Amino acid sequence: MNDLVKRPLTDMQKEFVRLYVESDGQLSKTECARLAGYETNSAYQRAYELTNPKIYPNVVAEIGRYKQEYAEKYNITFDNHKQILAKIRDKALEKEMFGVAGRMEELRGKLMGYYVDKQLNVNKNSYDDMTPEQLEERMKKIVDDYDYIFKPEDEKNEQKPEENNQK
Repeated sequence: MNDLVKRPLTDMQKEFVRLYVESDGQLSKTECARLAGYETNSAYQRAYELTNPKIYPNVVAEIGRYKQEYAEKYNITFDNHKQILAKIRDKALEKEMFGVAGRMEELRGKLMGYYVDKQLNVNKNSYDDMTPEQLEERMKKIVDDYDYIFKPEDEKNEQKPEENNQK
């Protein structure tokens, strides 16, 4: 698995990572794959594979690395975000753009947790419908799937003898 994480990305994989992180949810995974150069009729499958840590752990690790780099580059922090919204609100009030000012204040309120958007989720596999035992099992699976990303580099290189025999 460690070798797969270190495998270099292709140009299309790099473009997918860039589009996926920089779009920040404005584009679907499928759209990112298509824009990165993958065939339209297989973009959905490629997007699934590229974001699956068991199939492409190197791409998933790069997505995590790029997200962190992107956040640092644009200094996306709670306080900074709140201040930028306040500045936009103030400029909008100066220009008597009350709709924009109201929206900025609403977004600041959401950021502070004063407003909560409620949405109906009709997914039958919703976390809300799971028992505590099912949630615990799901969390353990997620941790196991992404375990290699969280381990320090020296721990990744040290494998237990029984793990080496199983591979």
